[in-house]
Amino acid sequence: MYTESKNTRPGKYEGNDSQLEAEIVHMASLEGCSETVGDVIERGWHTSLVLGRRYGWIVYEDDLGFVDVTSFNTPEEATRGFEMFQQAERKKERRLRWVT
Repeated sequence: MYTESKNTRPGKYEGNDSQLEAEIVHMASLEGCSETVGDVIERGWHTSLVLGRRYGWIVYEDDLGFVDVTSFNTPEEATRGFEMFQQAERKKERRLRWVT
């Protein structure tokens, strides 16, 4: 019996609906066409904003190399999502500085 699996290529992109889309967008984020927050080595994660003409994506990569890509219907929606993420990170950093 043959069962079609969503995860045809297990690995770093396996948690995404479209592993091919995730791989392409991730490669675009590595080529410098995006804004970034975080550092995999220092913080254990890295997040990038990738904007296309019609769509936008937020790429999250952890220190184990797993990549999660969130797609947005417009570049503006992706930008708003990324800005919200940046604001949350700034608040978290301020709290950590206050505690230490």
